[in-house]
Amino acid sequence: MKYLIRGDCAGRLSVWRIPETPKCASMQIQKEQTGKTDIVYPGAVQSLEQAWSNINPPPLGVLSQLDDPEDPDAPSKRFSY
Repeated sequence: MKYLIRGDCAGRLSVWRIPETPKCASMQIQKEQTGKTDIVYPGAVQSLEQAWSNINPPPLGVLSQLDDPEDPDAPSKRFSY
């Protein structure tokens, strides 16, 4: 079994399982005889947005890491937005 992995600019990864040579050859013969081919859909699709939203607890952001609830002068409180 071979795998084809495709990433796009939206941060989405798609993975296809490509059948071995005999199956590929039969698909090619079918295309030549009928003009139609089987559609091979991705076996898995995952986006970065989905992956980040599924993490529990959510990861801290850059500024969240600077926050210290015990310190009133925490660095993020000194930034002006």
